Amino acid sequence: MQAIEEEMAHLLGLRPKTVYKHQLGQALIIGGNQGMAGACMLASRACVYSGAGLTRVLTHPYHVQVLHGYLPEALAHSWDREEVVSDWLTGADTILIGPGLGRDARAHDLLRQVFDQARPDQTLILDADGLNLWAQDPLKSQAPLVMTPHEGEWQRLVAGQAKQEPSAWAQAMGVYLVKKGHQTVLYGPDGSVHPNIPGNPGMATGGMGDCLAGMIIGMMGQTQGVLAGCRLATYLHTNIANQIFQQDLTVLPSRLVEAIPSAMKDLTRPLAEGVKSR
Repeated sequence: MQAIEEEMAHLLGLRPKTVYKHQLGQALIIGGNQGMAGACMLASRACVYSGAGLTRVLTHPYHVQVLHGYLPEALAHSWDREEVVSDWLTGADTILIGPGLGRDARAHDLLRQVFDQARPDQTLILDADGLNLWAQDPLKSQAPLVMTPHEGEWQRLVAGQAKQEPSAWAQAMGVYLVKKGHQTVLYGPDGSVHPNIPGNPGMATGGMGDCLAGMIIGMMGQTQGVLAGCRLATYLHTNIANQIFQQDLTVLPSRLVEAIPSAMKDLTRPLAEGVKSR
């Protein structure tokens, strides 16, 4: 077992025999505006397949029934039901907003509500249009904040600012910055820098970032702390993609998602064997 694999295995650890779903994180995903259901569906499926205890999805009313059919393991509701939005925000451990969110007035209202209602014991994750809206209106929250920009989104986040290195920016903003690229790098609010393993050209396809965002929120309830969840998700995401790329030129996000549970099992297998040998 290589050192990086061993480290990631210990970040995930073995599940206790008596674990139940409420101990593995209650995840809430907000996205999928009209005509953009695919991004939200990929993120939601990645969250479920990553082992989140309970996955809820708030989406455009047109897409609720589609999500029910596509992913019966998740609960889905219209984001136009204000009482449901408020209740699900309150009950969530981790909130992801952005995949397929759009940039209309409703999307902006939802982003503001998330930031207004979030508590210190929750974690917020901004991806895709969540990042683009935040770049226009930099909101503050009591909850730890994870941002997952690709290069274009990163440039929008820092537009009009003096040139800053990502590490300094993450410290100044007090956020966990997952800066995506050929070799994704995680920058902590404490100044720490955590390079991921390198990826491959097959990952340059739509939906790859939605898959990663869903994996990050899915891992949050299974690891100790925000940093560990981000590191584990980015590692598994790239490692699975690299294995697929050995056979296929294009790494389909949907295929990557299907491989998550077995990749997690393979990662922790040496730990389980070590327990059996005692």
